[in-house]
Amino acid sequence: LAAHLRYLAPRYSFAALSDCIDALERCDLHALPPRALVITLDDGHRGNHALLPVFKEFGVRPTIFLCSHIVATHRKFWWNAPCTRHPEAKRMPHAELLAWLEAECGHRPEKEYEERDALSAAELREMQPHVEFGAHTMYHPILPMCDDAACNAEIAESKKTLEALLDAPVAHFAYPNGDYGARELRCAAEAGYRSARSTGNGWNDAETERFALKAMVVSDCASLNVLCGQVSGIFKTARRLRGGDR
Repeated sequence: LAAHLRYLAPRYSFAALSDCIDALERCDLHALPPRALVITLDDGHRGNHALLPVFKEFGVRPTIFLCSHIVATHRKFWWNAPCTRHPEAKRMPHAELLAWLEAECGHRPEKEYEERDALSAAELREMQPHVEFGAHTMYHPILPMCDDAACNAEIAESKKTLEALLDAPVAHFAYPNGDYGARELRCAAEAGYRSARSTGNGWNDAETERFALKAMVVSDCASLNVLCGQVSGIFKTARRLRGGDR
């Protein structure tokens, strides 16, 4: 991350997500610095705590989207469950996936393990003055694979749970895996969020739908050459033109 931010710092102006949404809501993008760039991270992995000195060094206030029922626990992200990966896991109806995980390896969303996957409550409190926390559902299901009740609960209850845990408003949401449809857009708006981020490729401007914010997805261990390709959107555009990406 330090190498990435060192490359990006002279080329962009790091901005907080809430400041960008303020500008979008007022239709006043001139309030933002030139080439404003928001840094976001998904899930709330426990390793994010080690990035705090890097955020401070570069003056970045990132948004970290948290899975509300996994942070501050010893629960596991479902893809880290100790069993064989199902090749079609992300395209299975969510109830079917949960049944498969329990049958295959005894994993349940609320099961506690010896090792934690996510940030602890103490780490969240330490990071809170320097990070904007958003919601990323309760357990990170692929939302279009959920029924209506589960989809609404994952979006709305994650906000309420995190606000109670952090004792602060949670204004922004990110769709797990970037997958969403009209139902998910509606649920995010009805839950009271100010914005929702997808993984759709592109930049955001005054015309962007606030509940379908675009992003440039960057790999954790990308070299600087790969970072350039990913943050510019060239790689994803090329894949889409080849028919390999949306």
